[in-house]
Amino acid sequence: MESLNGYIGVIAIVGFIAVIALAAFLIAGQRRLLKNIAAAKFAVNAFEEVGAESGARSYAFIVSNRSLSDVRVSAFGIISGVKHFDFTERFNAANEAGGAVTPRTPVKLNLATEELEKLVFSSLAGGRFKTVKTYVIDSAGNACEQRAVFLEKALKAAYKKYLVRFNAAKKARAAYDSARAAYEFAESVRARGGKGERVPLKDKLKAFLLKNRALCANVEAAKARCMRAERMAGFYTEESAARAAAEETEKAVAEESPAADVCADAAPAEVKEVSAPEESDGAEEACAAEEISPCGGETAVEPADKEVSAADAAESELPAEEAEGGEAENANACAEVAGEERASEHGAPEEEAESAPAEKKEEQFA
Repeated sequence: MESLNGYIGVIAIVGFIAVIALAAFLIAGQRRLLKNIAAAKFAVNAFEEVGAESGARSYAFIVSNRSLSDVRVSAFGIISGVKHFDFTERFNAANEAGGAVTPRTPVKLNLATEELEKLVFSSLAGGRFKTVKTYVIDSAGNACEQRAVFLEKALKAAYKKYLVRFNAAKKARAAYDSARAAYEFAESVRARGGKGERVPLKDKLKAFLLKNRALCANVEAAKARCMRAERMAGFYTEESAARAAAEETEKAVAEESPAADVCADAAPAEVKEVSAPEESDGAEEACAAEEISPCGGETAVEPADKEVSAADAAESELPAEEAEGGEAENANACAEVAGEERASEHGAPEEEAESAPAEKKEEQFA
């Protein structure tokens, strides 16, 4: 006992330190327990969802309340690295109960792939993929952070496909810059030589080696490839990039084959041109049957047998004395009438039509 009395001070100090340590441990454990209980109010399940009928992709978030009372959500979002993307307004719009989450009614929020992938991928800027988490903050300020494993895997797979387009755009930009630099260097050497300035030998050799690359056509082609690659890199999802590529293909096909459209437009005109003569022939036949000119005139077309009937009518109209007088006079009169009719049909002058029978009569009487 006497030996212990000598260490009573040390034992008191050690006991006091142990009590303080135990108290600190209990206080820290209690605070940690309270924090875990407060943070465990929410359970968030995040994953990639594909429609069974439409096949459209989206990212689904299901937020559940584990406590026994309603909890109002003041903030909801996604964490990628050190950046927080807030979707509180979308979450409140999807919550039918208003801002509170009831214990037995989880809230489901669907985000389009273009919307989420654009935010996450643009923040990474082609760098290494970072951990993805979800966070929920209630009205009391308690924050619940959970790692979204399935969502992270889906985003990582999509990010690998995006990196292919991103790296292709970087390579195309580097190729365009190199081609433009070679062209500008060759042009500068050519300009200095044209001005009579002294050009170093190394510059001449470099310009000679770059003569195949330093062409305006190569620069334009590299520029076109760079612009297309950068445009495809601007699409963060695989679906949007595929749609853009399909539109470019259709446009290129339409521009390369304009002759097909021209032939298709000209086909009805050709049919009309072929069918036009047939219709005109029918019109001519109808006009001939009705004794109307096919050009739309009012001039009547007289058939051949009408001339004979006119001659007969002329014979019948002759006086009886002339008919008894002799066949010669009768024949001359008929010839005269027939000549007048032919002259009027062929457009002959009246003087010629009248003088012709008179000359014939003089010859006969002579």
